[in-house]
Amino acid sequence: MRLTLRTLLAYLDDILAPSQAKEIGEKINESSYAAATVERIKDVLRRRRNTAPDVIGPNATPDPNLVAEYLDNTLNQDEVEEVERLCLESDVHLAEVAACHQVLTLVLGEPVDIPAETRERMYALGAVGETETAAAEGSAAAAPRPAPARNAETTAGSPAGRETSDEAIPDYLRRRSTGRRILPVLALLLIAAAWLATIVTDQTLLELLPVRFGQQEAVTAVDGDASELADGVDVAQAVGETPAEDEGPPVQPAEPGSQARSSVADGPQPKPIPVASIDPPPPADMPDPDESPVTPVPEPAVEMRPEEQAPAEQPQIAKVTPTEPVPPPEPAVEEPEPVVPAAPAHPMARLVYVDQQGILLKYDPAREGWMASPDESVIHANDRIAAPEPFNSRLLVESGEAEVTVYGGTVAVWKRPSTPGWAHLTLDRGRIGLRVHNLPDAPGEPEFGVRAGGTDYTLRILEPGTLVGLEVTRRQPSGRPVAWTPEPVDGGLFVISGAVRVTDAAGNETTVRPELGWWPWPGSLPVTEPQPLRAIPEWLTDASESATERRLGMLFEREFILEQPVAQFLPTVVKDPRPYIAELAVKALAVTDGYRALIRALQSDHEESRLAAIVALREWLPQDPRNGELLVAELNRTFRNADVTAVEQLLWGYSAEDARDPAISRQLVAWLSHDDIAIRELAFYQIYRLTGRRYDYRAFAPPVQRQAAAARWEEHLRREGALIGD
Repeated sequence: MRLTLRTLLAYLDDILAPSQAKEIGEKINESSYAAATVERIKDVLRRRRNTAPDVIGPNATPDPNLVAEYLDNTLNQDEVEEVERLCLESDVHLAEVAACHQVLTLVLGEPVDIPAETRERMYALGAVGETETAAAEGSAAAAPRPAPARNAETTAGSPAGRETSDEAIPDYLRRRSTGRRILPVLALLLIAAAWLATIVTDQTLLELLPVRFGQQEAVTAVDGDASELADGVDVAQAVGETPAEDEGPPVQPAEPGSQARSSVADGPQPKPIPVASIDPPPPADMPDPDESPVTPVPEPAVEMRPEEQAPAEQPQIAKVTPTEPVPPPEPAVEEPEPVVPAAPAHPMARLVYVDQQGILLKYDPAREGWMASPDESVIHANDRIAAPEPFNSRLLVESGEAEVTVYGGTVAVWKRPSTPGWAHLTLDRGRIGLRVHNLPDAPGEPEFGVRAGGTDYTLRILEPGTLVGLEVTRRQPSGRPVAWTPEPVDGGLFVISGAVRVTDAAGNETTVRPELGWWPWPGSLPVTEPQPLRAIPEWLTDASESATERRLGMLFEREFILEQPVAQFLPTVVKDPRPYIAELAVKALAVTDGYRALIRALQSDHEESRLAAIVALREWLPQDPRNGELLVAELNRTFRNADVTAVEQLLWGYSAEDARDPAISRQLVAWLSHDDIAIRELAFYQIYRLTGRRYDYRAFAPPVQRQAAAARWEEHLRREGALIGD
């Protein structure tokens, strides 16, 4: 049985005979491409927000009828190959065909069972007319079962015939009377009216309403009665001013309206009811209790409502006794609020992401993940951004004085400048281009802060039209370090046009011009002075990208989902059968430090993806002392226990001294014949890095070719004694 896309779909939907299923399963195990296609089919079926192919218009390819014939296995061979080629190139068409095949399998494999009661109800919906009866009799010879006859005698004699069409209609399809439709609406309206009446007549709610009196005296009760504040006493006056000694007793809460207002102004005042205070303690500027004592009040005859009583265990309740005055509670000592650090005196210039094509990632602290930034979004202070390859993102200074280009593979953090300037950039890795169109009108030189390799620098632009490039490259380790120390970075500053004055943290100034246009970061090279620029870096030139790169970028951009963190969908893209898409997905995971998915990418079917994952993990490892523990924990979940130590050591790497050790050299060459492709790829990566030789070895080559290349490396060891001879 041939291994085609249709047989794969039949195998996945379990509609093949047992012998055929066994044969297809063996062929899938023998072919890595077939196994990858099976995984891809499962992935596209599970993928959310998948679009559907057009059914009309110029992009309607292939024709839906053609797909139907393909699923029915009635299509000729030439057209079958065309449909399968389109499905293998497009996830949308592959998902559509696979889903349709699943639906047809379910429908044809499990026919719908119509109950007898439902069938009789359908027959009773109405009698067949004369025309329909004649048509049914005319086709009776061709039909296997003639339609049941419905004549007048049968209708009159059978019980079903006497049943009217209205009686046979189900209850949920019958027309309801107007009263039955209106009654639920009236009931809802009555409930709503009762609810509104309850709210309007609620005395508790009325007491909380702010009632203003034109000539009301200040209330002086020290227990801070909540009802008095609700009657219109100004909040600031109640808590901030010293009450007078000659004021009368507090006023009872009055009903709202004009009658309540007149009763408060002219009518007799009822005796106050001592209500336990539920307010917070009085402020610190409360007068001394000796100067304004609380007059004892006799027990009232009116019974208090339960809602006006406060729990006895609350410490701020003022206890009222009839014999002796009760001093006010001790003023609460307010703890000073933590001092919020003042914002920097120099704001960051407004940077706007203006590219309408491409992807710029921004870290979202709320969702703890990297999200694709929408077009024309603003870059704020402390925003962490990343540009995955092959996308270059342009950021414009809103004043129009300059623009910043963030090249693919860059991770940076934008901060407020410590001195007047555009911004302060912490360049973690990657490349940044700064093009200054004109100098600002303000006096002084425009500044741009940069932090690279743990050191802060200040760039002062001296001339309009200046083009500056910044590059930071992480170093890969050459073995497990004894004690963790920050790894230095490579790269430097490139000046293509104009002039820049660089000032380091110690105040040392260096002017860089195009004739000496390369200034390496201190510590990356023995030299500290600007060096001649032998060639302009290609990434800083104005040469437009090729048509192939644009097409790859457009294809890769379709894999991004704006509403989801990239960690949720990029690991699936790593398994894409297209090598270039899978490689770009691995590099995008690298700029987000997604080490878990990168470790799984070590076993990818594509050499490009494996190499990209090796480089990303080796650059990530020395950045934090905890990364080694994270690596081992994830390796234990992905690899066999016997292989974890080997993968860990290969990722940490070896030095030139290790390459001169015969035992280490033999171990590296022995790993070239390992059964795990990740270990083979890692071992050859280290051998080639140390020696620069290949001997035609490929980790993904067939076993015969791998063994022949490994034999040449063994001959190299016998001849040299180690990977690097004396």
